[in-house]
Amino acid sequence: MSKQKYRQSARFQSDLISIIPFDLLSLHFGFSSVYRLNRFLRIESFFEFSDRLESVMAKAYIWRVGRTIGYLLYCLHINSCLYYVASAYEGLGSTKWTYDGQGTAYLRCYYFATRTLITIGGLPEPHTLFEIVFQMVNFFTGVFVFSSLIGQMRDVIGAATAGQTYFRASMDACVAYMNTYTIPRMVQNRVRTWYNYTWDSQGMLDESELLDKMPLVMRTAIAVDINLATFQKIDLFK
Repeated sequence: MSKQKYRQSARFQSDLISIIPFDLLSLHFGFSSVYRLNRFLRIESFFEFSDRLESVMAKAYIWRVGRTIGYLLYCLHINSCLYYVASAYEGLGSTKWTYDGQGTAYLRCYYFATRTLITIGGLPEPHTLFEIVFQMVNFFTGVFVFSSLIGQMRDVIGAATAGQTYFRASMDACVAYMNTYTIPRMVQNRVRTWYNYTWDSQGMLDESELLDKMPLVMRTAIAVDINLATFQKIDLFK
């Protein structure tokens, strides 16, 4: 049934078009990256794969960090390609700003893109109107893209450490409360021990917060799985 629905959907048609080997035209007309543009039709599959991978990973933030780094590297790749096209349009080596045609073209253009998008500076000054406009657009795009990716990276890392931050804040507030009312040192040590044991064993302070929004059937199933080993030791449940 699912196979039949897939074949009747627009997704199947786009997937079918994306695998047409237009690359074979290179044998007759010469190589051109235009022949591979149909591959972009499957970009939705990447986001679907990303969502499914996050749902099964125990530490999904690792994939999110890697994905954000991949976005940054891909933006640099696109910018390096645009810089080479701009240099070819102006003439390779025609000015100090353009790529001079020496060395590895991709590596040198990628180096230029990195310094431009991350706004490191120290680049040759543009001379022509085209070069000035291209460089201004590059700088504005670099500030926007780099700041967006840095903000996304901050959110990912912040979400990954949110639980531990909440634990530390709760423990510090409790210790401050006990110090305010001069609670005996022995009791304070017991409280600290409970905090540390609860965090090491559960990774959270109040597991009921995670289960409140679940239906009763799911909460019961989780409780049974967690306490199954204990139930099996009781004669009544054997």
